[in-house]
Amino acid sequence: MIKEINAWDEYINFINSFMEDESFSDPHMVYSQDNLWKALGGKDQKVFAVLQGDQLLGIFVLMVLIEDQYIEMIAALSREKKAYLEIFDFIETIYTGYKADFVFNPNNDALRAVLEEKSARIDPEQMVMRLEKELPYEKNQEVQLLSDEYAKQYLEIHSKDVYWTGDKVIKASHLFRVILAIKDGEVIGYVDVSYGPKGSEVYDLLVKEQYEFQEYGQLLLREAIEANKPDKMDVFLEVCDTKSITLYESLGFEPVKGHNSVYATYKWGERIDLTENIQ
Repeated sequence: MIKEINAWDEYINFINSFMEDESFSDPHMVYSQDNLWKALGGKDQKVFAVLQGDQLLGIFVLMVLIEDQYIEMIAALSREKKAYLEIFDFIETIYTGYKADFVFNPNNDALRAVLEEKSARIDPEQMVMRLEKELPYEKNQEVQLLSDEYAKQYLEIHSKDVYWTGDKVIKASHLFRVILAIKDGEVIGYVDVSYGPKGSEVYDLLVKEQYEFQEYGQLLLREAIEANKPDKMDVFLEVCDTKSITLYESLGFEPVKGHNSVYATYKWGERIDLTENIQ
């Protein structure tokens, strides 16, 4: 049975049991517990419990964007495969036709099994690395902030298979800072860095293949770190991406324990509105 939650009181002990669980803690909560506690009453957010009789099997927080037909699973707290199957069936009934994204603990075999059965796209495991120490800084003329002069070149080389494409990044200047590497008038690399009250994150880093990745990667990151002071700096990397890991380690970034995650995406079929089935 699926039940919509309106208060946390009776669920506190269940939730706390996941906090230090290496297999079933949720990456969103490890990053910030507000992703769970502030979900009740949050804009576009729904919180559901999965019950079997009087037994609580799971708690799930969904961000539901009706106009975009999009769902993000903000938190998934369950050790039971049947709980994940039931919440999937619920989504398929109520929100079919929607695309859904999941970020989950790599050790959560219950959720992974359900996603695999649904033929969801599951990306490689990611790790979080963080820079907390001060770095020496010396201005290099080959790196500079994005300007109108180089905007066209930046867009031409920007990654295309990402949500935050170059044109979206430029329009969201309140969220992103863009640093370019320029050699003889040619944009040979860039780094997009998000920034805000919770710190900074390297979103996308690219250096053209014919140029030295480690050298220009360091130059771009040093400039971004300096520009984003005093914020801490995080980056999400695939655990198998040894080239990038080596680059960030060379600057003093270190893995953040317990923050590894896996991203998956799935889309259901046509929507059927059966909201009266919610109990």
